[in-house]
Amino acid sequence: MADKQGEFWLKQSFESEYAYGAFAIYREMGPSRRLRKAAGIFYNREDLGPEDHQLSQFKRWSAQHMWTARTEAHDAEQEALLLQRMQGYRLESVEAHHRICAMYLQILSKKGLDLLRGEDDIRPSTLPALISAVSHWHRLVLGESTEKLEMAEDPDERVADYSQLDDQEITQLDDLLRKVYGSLD
Repeated sequence: MADKQGEFWLKQSFESEYAYGAFAIYREMGPSRRLRKAAGIFYNREDLGPEDHQLSQFKRWSAQHMWTARTEAHDAEQEALLLQRMQGYRLESVEAHHRICAMYLQILSKKGLDLLRGEDDIRPSTLPALISAVSHWHRLVLGESTEKLEMAEDPDERVADYSQLDDQEITQLDDLLRKVYGSLD
């Protein structure tokens, strides 16, 4: 069992420094880790054969000290830490972009006021396009829709057109509706 809850991949009381050093090499190899490769690194050898004593020692340590379970726990922890960092980066990015968009909208608002007072040299036609572009960018940053979706009709008031169904299809539809809703009488 692990000495420390949640840190199963660290040195355990049941393992020697030497065995833990071997495990640490194996653990840090990542998902493509292999016992033969880790043993080669640990013993500074590239020619380990399947019957080699040093590779056999690695196999014993792996079984005795639960290397597979420990590396899986380590990999899961590393993945969780990476996801946590990425979430932090995303939040920082959204906050930074939000501040930039707010700043641009404030500048464009001032430009609009200056334009109304005749104090600005930009063309009046460019201001709405700039505001629209910054607003679009801001909605994207906040994860909001940038599309305006409209439905031509109310979906609750749609009436099904069964005129194209033949007799067999109507019978099949009737059977299906009876299964779903029970008796239609």
